[in-house]
Amino acid sequence: MNRIVDGLIAVVVLAGMAGTALAESGTVVDKQSFDTRLAGFGKVRFVSHLDRSKGPGKCRFELQRGGRTIYRFLKPHANDWSCEEITGVAFADVNGDGRKDVIVMATAITGIGPTAARPFNANTIYYNTDKGRFVSVAAVNTLASKHDSVGKVRRALVKSPYAKILPK
Repeated sequence: MNRIVDGLIAVVVLAGMAGTALAESGTVVDKQSFDTRLAGFGKVRFVSHLDRSKGPGKCRFELQRGGRTIYRFLKPHANDWSCEEITGVAFADVNGDGRKDVIVMATAITGIGPTAARPFNANTIYYNTDKGRFVSVAAVNTLASKHDSVGKVRRALVKSPYAKILPK
């Protein structure tokens, strides 16, 4: 789905599947996994995974209840390269709809060229919709990746032209 506001085009990516069990490998990142309450899901555990077993690092995220996966998020921005580290996770209403969204702070590397091993921010914002799923906006993730803290990301989004088109 694309939206056009003030001449800007933002691609909205559906970002997850409900009720799908994961059979992927990867290490749970305990320090970036949290119990929380999310509208449409209730009390859940947000679980972060980082997998470096098959080449470039890939991170993935899911919601669990009672140790069972009830929702998995699709590809985060960091997986466009090699995810190095999940540096933070926050739950906050970014778009003003009253539902907590998920902000994932991560670093990635390109793996090629003179800056191959130099980490850079590759953040993802998953917007909690009223339809029991999360969506992500590629252009907003690019903007969010210019910042290294949740507070800075939130302030940048409020001031950006994208504030008018954030998913609700």
